[in-house]
Amino acid sequence: MAGDDRLVVGGVPAQAVNSFSLRLSRRTEVVCIEPHPHVQLLDGVVTVESVEEGQWRALAASRRRLNSEATSMLLGERPVWDMGIRGEGQIVGIGDTGLDVFHCFFVDLVRPSTFDSKSRKVVEYRAYADSLPQSSNRDHGTHVVGTAIGAASAAFSSVEAEKHKGIAPAGKVSFQDISRGESGVLEVPENLKDDYLLWDYDRGARVLSLSWGIDTNAYTEQTADVDRFMREHNDALVVVAG
Repeated sequence: MAGDDRLVVGGVPAQAVNSFSLRLSRRTEVVCIEPHPHVQLLDGVVTVESVEEGQWRALAASRRRLNSEATSMLLGERPVWDMGIRGEGQIVGIGDTGLDVFHCFFVDLVRPSTFDSKSRKVVEYRAYADSLPQSSNRDHGTHVVGTAIGAASAAFSSVEAEKHKGIAPAGKVSFQDISRGESGVLEVPENLKDDYLLWDYDRGARVLSLSWGIDTNAYTEQTADVDRFMREHNDALVVVAG
C-alpha cells in the first residue's frame, strides 16, 4: 500500500482476529491496524426497567422538566437572531439517512427537483450509499436538516411553521444520503477527509454536521480524518454527535 491507501479485511473469525492481526502487522507496508468501526445513529434513548411507581413518576417528571427547558431554548428568546444572525449566505454540510426535499421546510416550488446554488434550500443532494436519491428511510435526516436550516417557503408559511424553523433558517444545505435503502445502515467513505468532508466543503459548506458516530470509544483513522480536515481547512467547523 502507498500513501493513504486503506484495506478493509472481512470474514476473519473472532477467535482468529489476534493471530491474524499479528501476522498482518509483520508486513512492511502496514502502518497500523484497527477494528473497522460500525457507523450508526447516536440517538439518546432512555429505557426504564423494573422501577417502582413512585420512581417512575419521579423520572417522568424529570424528563418533562428537561424537555421543557429544551423547548424554551428553541421556542423562546432567540438572542442570536436578535443580532441579525440567521444563517444568511451560509451552507451546512450534512450526511444522514436521507432528506425529504419536498417537505415544506426545504421544497423549492419553482425548481423542485433541481439542486444548485440557486435552489431555495438544497444546493446539492448526493445519493452516496445506494445511488438512489431520497430513500424512504429519511426521517432522521429530515429532522437533522430541519433543526439546522429548516424554514417553510412562503406558500406554506404559518404560525406553527415559524415557531419550529431551524437554528439558521436563512441557510442552505449540501446533503449526502448515506443510508442504504430501507436497512437503516449508514455507509460512509473510508477516507472521511478526502471523500466525504471535502465534498461538502467544495460546495460551499463551512459548517459540517455528522449526527452519527461509531460503535467504539477509540481514536480511529476516521477520527484522524476529521482532525486532518480541520487542520487543513481552518475556516470550517465539524460538529459530531457523541
